[in-house]
Amino acid sequence: MQGILITGGQRPEYSRISHLLTESCYIVAADSGLDFCLTNDIRPDFILGDMDSLSSRDLLNQFNTDMIEEHSEEKDFTDTELGVMHLQSRGCSPVIVIGGGGGRLDHLLAITVLFDRPNPPDLWITHREEVQYIEDGLKSSGKVNEVISFFPAGTQCCSMHSTGLKWPLDMLHWKKGDAGISNRLVETEFSIVMKSGHLIMIREIQEALGNH
Repeated sequence: MQGILITGGQRPEYSRISHLLTESCYIVAADSGLDFCLTNDIRPDFILGDMDSLSSRDLLNQFNTDMIEEHSEEKDFTDTELGVMHLQSRGCSPVIVIGGGGGRLDHLLAITVLFDRPNPPDLWITHREEVQYIEDGLKSSGKVNEVISFFPAGTQCCSMHSTGLKWPLDMLHWKKGDAGISNRLVETEFSIVMKSGHLIMIREIQEALGNH
C-alpha cells in the first residue's frame, strides 16, 4: 500500500500530485498539511503533529479523535519524521513525502537527513523539486538537457553505473560530502545501477510524477 505524507512547508499545486492520491493509498496529514488536504478535498486517514502551524485547531473537530495523534512542541522528532514513522509502522511502501519546501533551512535539512537513515522515504516532492532515493537502481525518462543532481545517501561509499547522462558516474567512488551537481540528460531515457551504497537524485518537479 502506497503511503503519502502531506506535511508543512511549500508544496506543489494539487494538479501536479493528484494522480498519486489514489483510493488505495494511505494518507497522513502532518500539522498544516491538513490545511492543504481540506482545501483540495483530500480526506486523510490519519492526522498528527504539534499543530503549531495549523490555520485553526477547529479543523480537527470534524475528525474522530482516534485518528488524531497530537504531540507537544517539545518533542524529539519533527512532524515529518513522525509522519514517515507512522506510514512505515503501517507497512506502507513506497513512502512519499509531499511538502517541506521553502521555509526554515533547519526544517529543510531535517528532511534531507532522513535519506541518510535506515528506511528513508522513497520520494520527496516540494513545490519545485522532487528528491528520489535510489537504493538498487533507477530507470526513468526526461528531456534532453534536463539538469539532474546526485548526492550519496547514508554512510557507505557509492559506486554506480549510469546511462543517458552527459557526465557518466561509472568511475566515481563517492563518500558522504561528495556530490554530482548539474549533470544533464543526453537521452530521453536514463538509468542508474548501484554497485555499492545509495544515492538521492534531485531534479525539477516532473509533469508526470508517477513516471519513475
